[in-house]
Amino acid sequence: AQDLNLNGFSKLGELNGGRTVAAVNATDGMHINDINISTLSTADGIYGIGSATRKAVAINAHTSQTGVTASAYNTYTGVGGVDGIQTGLTIKSGAAGNATTISDSGSMEELVDNINRDAAGVTATLSSDGKITLSNDTGAAIVVAFAGATQAAHTGLTDGTYEGFLSLSDDNNEEIKLTTALATD
Repeated sequence: AQDLNLNGFSKLGELNGGRTVAAVNATDGMHINDINISTLSTADGIYGIGSATRKAVAINAHTSQTGVTASAYNTYTGVGGVDGIQTGLTIKSGAAGNATTISDSGSMEELVDNINRDAAGVTATLSSDGKITLSNDTGAAIVVAFAGATQAAHTGLTDGTYEGFLSLSDDNNEEIKLTTALATD
């Protein structure tokens, strides 16, 4: 389960994990319900550089064999207690395409509105304690960058690439068995 970074479950027949890793080792022999996904899916992106989106597509290509369906999503939450005054913030969703420069803002509310208007593929929300959450329902990485080092302190966000998450569910609400050639999880 380490290859997909799935480390817990919500209920029988469902697994949710931490952020996916961009590259994993194909020699580990990942199995889902005793089906060798690493052999079946190497070309599909389960191994190698790939987002949670590509990994979900690869897993779903074999749902008829495994009984498991994958979905991908992403969420990143900054810290609160900041003013939202910024210039030079860029946000990108996914590996392809260009980063979008977010319009200058004078408050957290305006920053959230600007992100929602300017950044395709990313939704921004503001919590009651002043934290911005960036999310998508595709699993694409969310990339945050600032033109100036001091800008991050005003938004609560941090420069970085935030990979997506995978959620697995069994079509019959049965236990999902994840194994590798190295260990059983």
